[in-house]
Amino acid sequence: NPVPDEAAPYVALWHGSPVLGSDWNERYLLCYDGTFIWLANRMDGEARTRYVYGAWGVTGGNIELDVQLILRLEGGTLTPYAVGTYAVGERKVTGVSTGTDNGAQYKEYTYESSTVSDDLIAYIIDDLVESGGWVALVDFNLNDVPGTGQIATESKDEGKILIMDITYENSGYTIKITKTVGELTYN
Repeated sequence: NPVPDEAAPYVALWHGSPVLGSDWNERYLLCYDGTFIWLANRMDGEARTRYVYGAWGVTGGNIELDVQLILRLEGGTLTPYAVGTYAVGERKVTGVSTGTDNGAQYKEYTYESSTVSDDLIAYIIDDLVESGGWVALVDFNLNDVPGTGQIATESKDEGKILIMDITYENSGYTIKITKTVGELTYN
């Protein structure tokens, strides 16, 4: 059985995002030996397909993939994946919910934390806004508690965006991520 070797010499690397945030997104590696590896987004704890291996070639100007092995998690109970792992102090997940609001899908995570501002600055500002391509939709200051904030980014689904609403107080915070139809325009 082939073992994923992300250090193998490769011809090309396609990454699922134009920027590298805190970890790798979904990606393809085309190796010199004619094999390819597809690896799941390392931040997506809900993805059941984790790894695909096979051969690649070019026919008529198109890259063709011949899948030979798929590593897919099956069975068990899927535990909802909490957004980020950026707690500076200790935090506790106290609620996870999903739903639809005005036709848009959302996931909402609620946390208890004794280091609310530090947790959110590390995750929202340092990782998502400064490194991950998210933009603030409203002015907010994570050091002014209680408060609210909102950031957004383009979804990988064409014509959709992800909006993150953040509500925080001294003892915890809520992060609601909504996927909706839209487009980000920059001035």
